[in-house]
Amino acid sequence: MEKNFKLFEKLILELKNNYVVVEGKKDKDALKNIGCRNIIPIQGKKFEQIENLFKKIDSEKIIILTDMDKEGERLAKELENICRSTSKYCNTQIRKQLSGLLKLQYWETIDKKIERFIEENED
Repeated sequence: MEKNFKLFEKLILELKNNYVVVEGKKDKDALKNIGCRNIIPIQGKKFEQIENLFKKIDSEKIIILTDMDKEGERLAKELENICRSTSKYCNTQIRKQLSGLLKLQYWETIDKKIERFIEENED
């Protein structure tokens, strides 16, 4: 359990210190609730708009947090391709690791899932 908690802390710190791309406003709001600042919702944006956003980011690293459903998987792959086209490092591993730890499918629930995870892992 302690190993899981250390990994959890490391992953949350990564989210807080990097740009995070999410699907929509509810995802963005939930991430804000846990202390993330650089959140980019892409809902309703076209490929070219997303590419331009990525080019403007003043960091070489972008974390992709699309939902863990079929559409989210498709979108994560598409966003990863856009990242590569802008010479950015695209991290999709955090998406998989954190969703596994928190038993999470939709990022709009991350704040609630974190509360539950902490309760379950308290000494």
